[in-house]
Amino acid sequence: MSQIDGVPPPPASSSEDSAVLDACARAAEQYYSPRRGRAKTIDGELLQAMRKAISTLPETATRAARRSITGDPEMRIRDRAREAFVRPKRPSVVRAVDKALFTGAVGWILLTEYVVLCYPKLLGLLYVCTMTPLLIYRAMDYYFVRHWTYFMFDFCYALNGLVFSLILLPLDARNWGSWQLFCDQRPAAWGFPCAFALCNGPLLAAVLAWRNSFVFHNLDKVTSTALHAGPPLWTFVERWCTDSQYPADVDLVSWYAIPILFYGVWQVLYIVKTEFIDAAYLETAPEEVTSLRWLSRDESNGMNRLCKYVCVKLGQMAPDESFDDASRKTKLTFWAGQLVYTVVTLVATPLLWRYKALHALCLFSMFATAIYSGASYYIEVFSRRYNDQFKVS
Repeated sequence: MSQIDGVPPPPASSSEDSAVLDACARAAEQYYSPRRGRAKTIDGELLQAMRKAISTLPETATRAARRSITGDPEMRIRDRAREAFVRPKRPSVVRAVDKALFTGAVGWILLTEYVVLCYPKLLGLLYVCTMTPLLIYRAMDYYFVRHWTYFMFDFCYALNGLVFSLILLPLDARNWGSWQLFCDQRPAAWGFPCAFALCNGPLLAAVLAWRNSFVFHNLDKVTSTALHAGPPLWTFVERWCTDSQYPADVDLVSWYAIPILFYGVWQVLYIVKTEFIDAAYLETAPEEVTSLRWLSRDESNGMNRLCKYVCVKLGQMAPDESFDDASRKTKLTFWAGQLVYTVVTLVATPLLWRYKALHALCLFSMFATAIYSGASYYIEVFSRRYNDQFKVS
């Protein structure tokens, strides 16, 4: 081949290089085929497709492919793809974001305190306005990144849905056909006692059970704590700090039967969703985490230890046996355990309805627990981990 305009001709290709190029061309043609039916812009996937095609070639051809793509015959294509398409964390950006989140979380607490003291009727609206974007972000994060989508079907989200409906569309207790926006009238006569019992029973106790903590720079931890502590605070303000007139006592049907019925409907729908509608998918997707999988695998969790203790005492498990989240025994155990947990935590809620000081003490205790857990995290865990994430191995 002649030299043109002073540019030397490319070296002659060997048979190995030709085989590599043919394999890459076939992989690229299949990758960009119209039959794929979607956008063709993910170069990382193309590299993986090329690597799959090349893996069937002899070792010498593989080394030639590595040299052609990475420039180094000893460097694997997957390692080159990781270096090219996975951006390392920039410490300055991460620190700036964490500082902004910390400032925003503390500012949100101060704003909540101001609203409670000066405009208690607006607390519900503040809760809805702040939690809505947090829940939208969490849904996207859990679906696209963490594979925790099924956590979004847990009972705390269903209960927050009830609280949202009572805040935004309260039903006038004296006229069951009139809907009014925001808090001109008190929430529905059946709805608020039901929400009060569930929010100050199983939901508030979950702050302790799930070890929620005020870690102000961590958006996920702040969202979890607000999700469990926000509705009980709203029920306290609605019950004791507004001009709404509620009876001193509520009948047993409103206090126990309706909340347990609400929980039962949610549990049945959850079982239908996970055990029938999505059963085939969950069997083939072990990376998807549900609350049952989480609790049954985390042997340090209080619910796990309690259920195992009861099962061992009843002779249903050996002392050295662990829960298998796919077995029917494990599922029935945790479903029954969650029902018992809900009923037990509902028992003392009538006292919170009757006595303001006891209700305030209960809220203070749970908030103090979350703050202490956050302090423990910052002192014992965060101070070491935060700087370790920026170290280059």
